[in-house]
Amino acid sequence: MTRREIASDVFVVQAVVANTGPLPTYLSQAAIASRRDSPIVATIHVEGGELAAGQARAVIGHLEGNMPKSPGYFLFSGGSAPLPSKTLEWVVKAKPGSRASVTVTASCAKGGRDSRQLDLRQRE
Repeated sequence: MTRREIASDVFVVQAVVANTGPLPTYLSQAAIASRRDSPIVATIHVEGGELAAGQARAVIGHLEGNMPKSPGYFLFSGGSAPLPSKTLEWVVKAKPGSRASVTVTASCAKGGRDSRQLDLRQRE
């Protein structure tokens, strides 16, 4: 997760949600066909400020698994494949002088849940 200050107390927050597992988040096409697939939902919680742009709760769909599509993929590609991912972006306005932070959570019924917190005022 990254942040970039674009004005005084205004930050662009970017998060990449990736599937590091071998299976897609929907597990099978049958789950999609029977509407038993639960898409990934990403949320952002702002502490010490407010969300100025972007959705606090976004349904981002599914991510394919990290398994190669063909048996020779790793051999010919140098051994690594790009992770299936989606990038989310928000604009956050921090209250002046506050210890502003954001927590982004991505969850999926079959894929689990993960959260990351970022202090908006922390200098790199």
